[in-house]
Amino acid sequence: MGDQFAEARLKIDRANKHLSDLHTAVCALPDAYGSTIERDANSGAQSIKYELLGEEGIRQNLALITGDCIHNLKTALDYAWIGAITRACPSASSKFSKFPVWASGTDLKAALEGVEINLASPRLFDLITAEIKPYQGGDDLLWSLHKLDIIDKHALLLPLTHAAWIGNIGVEYPTGDIVEATTGTATGPGPYYVPIFPAYKIKNNGKLSVEVIFNQGLPIDGAEITETLSLFSKLVSNVVQLLECVAAP
Repeated sequence: MGDQFAEARLKIDRANKHLSDLHTAVCALPDAYGSTIERDANSGAQSIKYELLGEEGIRQNLALITGDCIHNLKTALDYAWIGAITRACPSASSKFSKFPVWASGTDLKAALEGVEINLASPRLFDLITAEIKPYQGGDDLLWSLHKLDIIDKHALLLPLTHAAWIGNIGVEYPTGDIVEATTGTATGPGPYYVPIFPAYKIKNNGKLSVEVIFNQGLPIDGAEITETLSLFSKLVSNVVQLLECVAAP
């Protein structure tokens, strides 16, 4: 078996590459929206319509990159845990070993005591139960990473929701004055409609800004995806370092 901690860091590096790819894809999202002016010939009502072109492929690509990043980070935790127990309490190691995440602190302690990690390595036992706390209500970021990894093993992490707002919309008043307007935030992939008074002339369709967030029903719903994955990565790096230190001779 190789150096599990070195391999864990390789998995983190791979996750960070996925994170960089995701950031690039999110930054490119505004250019994937087309804007058109729609007018009702009878009422004179008009609006600017912003629609994501190639929506299904874009959403699938974002979900795939997100899932790959999450999986590599969770695998890094598994590698580091195996490295820790192999050095600190080899009797607890098996081919089924993986980083322990449980529904509660009580369940976590019971699982570790079941393989006698508390006796073989009190330092590791205290680290995982009192400091790292990988359970719901302990470190909720670790818990969310664990749950998202499970979800992605069964289906793509869809739907991912876009939160968008439009700035620099140029309209000309009947007086001839030209002003710029900005909309509030709209959620969902669109299409988005911005109504413009019939008496106003649309001079500029504006510029779309987009965030991608975890949708309702997923752990940490409403959180911006790239920021959250960055937090996951920093957290996992810290946990790997802590496990390596406690397992050092």
